[in-house]
Amino acid sequence: MRLLFVNGHMRIGGGEKSLLDLLTHLDYNKHQVDLLLTEGRGEYFDMLPPQVNVRVIETGRAYGSFGKTVLTNLGSGQLWAVYYRLILLLCHCFGKSALCLLRPVFGLKKRYDCAIAYRPGPCADIVAHTIRSRRRICWWHNGKVDYNPEGIRQVDETWRHFDHVVAVSHGCRQMLAEHFSYPTEKIVVIPNMIDTERIKQLAGDRSPYPDDGKVHILTVCRISPEKHLENAILTTQSLIRDGIKNFTWYIIGDGPTKASLEHLIEENKLSKYILLKGSIANPYPYYLFADIYVNTSYQESQSLSVLEAMALNTPCVVTETIGTQGYCINNVNCIIAQQKPEDLFQSVKTLLTSDSVHTQKLTENAYDMVKESFTPKLITQNIIQLLCLD
Repeated sequence: MRLLFVNGHMRIGGGEKSLLDLLTHLDYNKHQVDLLLTEGRGEYFDMLPPQVNVRVIETGRAYGSFGKTVLTNLGSGQLWAVYYRLILLLCHCFGKSALCLLRPVFGLKKRYDCAIAYRPGPCADIVAHTIRSRRRICWWHNGKVDYNPEGIRQVDETWRHFDHVVAVSHGCRQMLAEHFSYPTEKIVVIPNMIDTERIKQLAGDRSPYPDDGKVHILTVCRISPEKHLENAILTTQSLIRDGIKNFTWYIIGDGPTKASLEHLIEENKLSKYILLKGSIANPYPYYLFADIYVNTSYQESQSLSVLEAMALNTPCVVTETIGTQGYCINNVNCIIAQQKPEDLFQSVKTLLTSDSVHTQKLTENAYDMVKESFTPKLITQNIIQLLCLD
């Protein structure tokens, strides 16, 4: 079966990790796989299976004001980007069907059995109008629909060309059904896979934390507004006021609000309690040797980071979202916090002060749930079944 995946990049992120996992577990004796990246490579790029034929076209060169973009690309000899910008102008005048004229730019002349846009937006537009394929599928990884009415209309228009839209959780599916006119029966739920054995290998057996006798709290996420990492600061302050001071909170990730978060940490004199580690391609040693994993986000389509922490038997405090409500059960496999700072503080404090028997039961239940519901074999079978439907 000839498959094409279209995504922006392979930088560190939940959607990109999901794509990497899927491509890693495909059977290349049965499938020929092309991957088109439209925004460059990224940290996960070198981890792609060698059987994947990758084409990178950095389409960002073609965006911006018409005159400046054309002149810049003419000056640098990027004639394909000038052509691309002209086609975008035609799209503005006559609609996105003009994207079919971009086929020579992407160099994907073959006809596919299935083309997969692994994110909405430009990737979906490319698959809808540029790629020749018997079937088309779009993945949705976001925990929120952040479109104005015109944006909603454009997504609906693009999805008319797709056989199915994949949501990674039932809560995410319900959200899509409420916002878009795409037929609900064509929105299917296929969660992201968790390869526990691979994660354990990557975690190794050496702790990345200093041997300082402190409790190590961990959060791994993109540093952006919807993650509400300011609640980590407020929780830290509340723990200190309660006399709980023997801990360090590690935050792994990068993003647009990193500078403002650093400022808040400095302003509140919490630098010895909260450490920003930046992006780390292999964060699993931090997961494995953390005493507590905390998810502060208010928007999650599924939350790979929580499931990966559970796969490594790390007890979790999870802020309630549409993506985690399908598998997180309070006081059974984690501690659930409501979307408010004081509740996150109480939940973290509860786990910090829980007896070891209760904590062990939480982690055992969480691990069993991940092994039962998110195995690569099960998820890959569901995906291949969807891709092969007539």
